Amino acid sequence: MDIIMIGNAGASGTVKIAEKKYLELKEKYPEWFIDQAKNIQQDQNDEVYKKVEEIVEKTVVMIKSNDETIPLTFKCGEGGIMNTLWELGKVRKKGFVIDIFSIPIKQETVEISEFYHIDPYRLESFGAYIAVVRSGAESMALLRETGMEACIIGYLNNSKDKVLLFDTDGEVRFLDRPREDELAKVI
Repeated sequence: MDIIMIGNAGASGTVKIAEKKYLELKEKYPEWFIDQAKNIQQDQNDEVYKKVEEIVEKTVVMIKSNDETIPLTFKCGEGGIMNTLWELGKVRKKGFVIDIFSIPIKQETVEISEFYHIDPYRLESFGAYIAVVRSGAESMALLRETGMEACIIGYLNNSKDKVLLFDTDGEVRFLDRPREDELAKVI
């Protein structure tokens, strides 16, 4: 089974940091960059957030009716993508392999995370979703029809290992237990 992701890692945390630490960030980055970081989720008001949920739920129902598995959808939030992946492994009682470079992330999140020496994959990620589906390609096509972009970030396997691949040379790490959100280190 494939694991797909909708949205971007650390986006909601990036917005909060850019808003609260504007003056500090301005010492290193131009204003346009910080403004861009503040607008990563410019459409993340309550109405749009509901619409995203509806689209995801409709897609999951459509995927469910096309094959006989029950895909699981996880809302990302505090603790970022890594906490959500931990929850996925716990609920499914299976291991997985995730290609860290497949996880969508905005450059603003990368830059601001480097500036504050925090892990962008453990940064608040409200507005992103992770779903377990039988066919990632089919799911992505269905999501695109509804106006959502998604990507395959990994797959479930029958081991208990929660594997993170970090490069093309085969560097393997294992997912640690959930930790405090990186946002707490900055704000």
